[in-house]
Amino acid sequence: MQIETRIDAIEARAQRIGLSMTALAKKANVAASTIFRNRGSADNKLSTLEKLNAALVAEERRVLAHLLCLHPQNEAAAGARSPRPYGDDGAVAALPAVAAPPYTNGRAA
Repeated sequence: MQIETRIDAIEARAQRIGLSMTALAKKANVAASTIFRNRGSADNKLSTLEKLNAALVAEERRVLAHLLCLHPQNEAAAGARSPRPYGDDGAVAALPAVAAPPYTNGRAA
């Protein structure tokens, strides 16, 4: 898996699924100040980037699994490329209620 080498590239991906950088930092166990301090810089610690990328990939997969559950007719169209809505340990990921889509971060729209 290729790791993004700039915080702003990770931020762009997070914004596409409606995830703020503060929320991503919390999921990655990284101080939000680290992200904002290094935004736009090419001089980021690889360990920080790996944590952010891993948390972002997990969230992207969770959102995709949620969308596939909402629209099961499209799962066949996605083919073999669609990720499974559960982790490596086989446990089913907890999906948010339909009333609170993942892109709202639990807030009312």
